[in-house]
Amino acid sequence: MDIDFESPDEAELAYYKAFRNLNLEAMRQVWLEDHEVYCIHPGGGMLLGYQQVVGSWARIFDGAQAPEVTISILSRLKGDGIAIHLVEEQIGQDDSAAVVLATNVYRKGTRGWRMVSHHGGLAPRESHGQSQQPSVH
Repeated sequence: MDIDFESPDEAELAYYKAFRNLNLEAMRQVWLEDHEVYCIHPGGGMLLGYQQVVGSWARIFDGAQAPEVTISILSRLKGDGIAIHLVEEQIGQDDSAAVVLATNVYRKGTRGWRMVSHHGGLAPRESHGQSQQPSVH
């Protein structure tokens, strides 16, 4: 059964619920089925296209224990059928938690809002939720 997400926020809630529950079918529903979607997991390279992206989630979920994932919204931009969310993801608990800064991009289509990009990178340990001095890269 296909789901039509009525807002980027609804699609984002479904994305993190699928992640928390290791639910591949729910994760499939969140992503736009297109060859131009992409995902960059922390420390990984770019995965291009729906099949590669969903395949990466299948590998991540395979044999994993359901993670505790807490998100904080840092910024939201929306207009003309596109939305960009900057979020801080805390994966795990306490001192052993990984903190990931992620950019999630959603596009509105004929079947509602779908994720078209997720780019996550590990946050510097000392800066959780605080702005950093710009660095050159």
